[in-house]
Amino acid sequence: MKKLYGFIMVFLMVVMLAGCTSENIPITEEESDAIAQYCAHLLLKYDKNKVDDRKLMDKDELEDYYKELEKANPTPVPSGDPTPTPKPTKAPKPTSSDKTEEDNKPSATPEDTSDKAGSLTELYGIKGFEVKYKSGKLTKTYNENDYSTITARDGEMIFSASFEIENTGKESKKFVSSDSNVKYVLYCENGNMYSPQISMLSNDIQFLNDEVGAKKDFTAVLLFVVSENDNPVTLRAEDGETGKVYDVKIN
Repeated sequence: MKKLYGFIMVFLMVVMLAGCTSENIPITEEESDAIAQYCAHLLLKYDKNKVDDRKLMDKDELEDYYKELEKANPTPVPSGDPTPTPKPTKAPKPTSSDKTEEDNKPSATPEDTSDKAGSLTELYGIKGFEVKYKSGKLTKTYNENDYSTITARDGEMIFSASFEIENTGKESKKFVSSDSNVKYVLYCENGNMYSPQISMLSNDIQFLNDEVGAKKDFTAVLLFVVSENDNPVTLRAEDGETGKVYDVKIN
């Protein structure tokens, strides 16, 4: 037991020294486990009062463990003339002084795309129906009928876009716009862009689910609330599923 006590004292001294130098010699969690395994191995080796055959790693296993640990966490060897890895650089952004007066103007038209639809009918893709843009106008109020009026607030105007939807087939059928995934954006001359309002209008083209007679047509509408200083120039319709777009130039 004297040997055991001696090893315990040595172990405590090692722990105390390790605690004093832990800030200068950092060790990983794996290395800490290895040290604990080695110390415990020595204590059990000389403990004659063991009541069973408990055993941790033997010496050879412990050496193999250290070798595997060193392979997994190799110590980097500094080279004589290290060459830093160059970092990717970005081209400098043009400053306001580099831009021409034309460049500084806000865009009044949507971004160009090669994936354009030939018509609103193609974009909606509802068999047996033809969809056309009719007209658009800026007003302070919009009247759906004699009983329903929408009025813009001070400093705002309402842009109403009208569409003609025709059933070209020989039978009555429903036009369901929500099945088409078509969304709209209004572009103005000063670069401002607007999404359409969600209205309670019975003929809002965003939420149509109407029965249309054979060879019959009806008028649908789309409303935008814009600034009174805005001048709408382009209405873009886009199929959110296919990515195709169709642009309407507003007169």
